[in-house]
Amino acid sequence: VITTKGLWKAVKKGVGKAPGADCWTADALVTLPERWWEAAAELWACMLRCRSIPAQWLVVRAVGIPKPGTSKKRTLSIEVVMWRGGLTCILGQMADWAEEWAPPECIGALKGRDPAEFHSRFTAALTRAKNQNLDMAGEKLDLSAAF
Repeated sequence: VITTKGLWKAVKKGVGKAPGADCWTADALVTLPERWWEAAAELWACMLRCRSIPAQWLVVRAVGIPKPGTSKKRTLSIEVVMWRGGLTCILGQMADWAEEWAPPECIGALKGRDPAEFHSRFTAALTRAKNQNLDMAGEKLDLSAAF
């Protein structure tokens, strides 16, 4: 369920960020009256019920951002603000569900899970392996060049 207040709060998080292909900014949208937000929440309810999405919301603006020290670019995809806001509401409601199935090793993008936890557990495992003279293998994936 996407509420009027929840949708407004989710869109407000995008203030100052780039708009999607429709050029609507979160900065402008958050100034609209409450009745507009009620209608937007009703639209989301209809979309979820009917499984139909406005075609314009499916248009994604992609830009190439130069990668430091190379001629390559990374792609940044920017969705329509109202799409981002609604999905933020939906995904926020799935946090408890994700906790039911996501193993402790899954850290990224899960509510309440901090990458520092992984580093702490991994360091403890390395120390244990060293103290017990056990073999252990690990890998650190550096994604900085990918982004």
